[in-house]
Amino acid sequence: MLLVVPLRILDMLAPFDSSHAATLVAELAAQRTLAPAKKVLQKAAAQARKSWLDNTRLCESALAAAATVALARGWPGKSPTPEPLDQWLAKAQPKADDELAALAAEVVEKLRTNSMLQDIAGDVGDRSFKPGCAELVKRLSKPAQAPRSAP
Repeated sequence: MLLVVPLRILDMLAPFDSSHAATLVAELAAQRTLAPAKKVLQKAAAQARKSWLDNTRLCESALAAAATVALARGWPGKSPTPEPLDQWLAKAQPKADDELAALAAEVVEKLRTNSMLQDIAGDVGDRSFKPGCAELVKRLSKPAQAPRSAP
């Protein structure tokens, strides 16, 4: 089976560059809470506790969900945030508590070490995937900052 994964998703500078990430962003905006991100992270964590994360769609969605949690805690990454997500975060100011951040960090660590994305990154020689995941875990481990103000 041929897997088509946008190579930019493997570059941790662009965790939102997939159709699955775009779907998550739309769900977040519609619900006005982090509930869709939490649901994706819980599903990924449950699968990771049983075996490796082999569902590419779930991996991509979980990566975007974790990056969103970091953003909601006030810790942006190096890549630009999609404008709809940036606007939603500023307006809704969702709360990402320590428990959700810890869940997101757990999932990202599994993505880094035991997932389809990690395998694909290795196959294509992407050396930024593992350090990018480590950087995201570091951001998720920091205390939450004050919410951003709406534009």
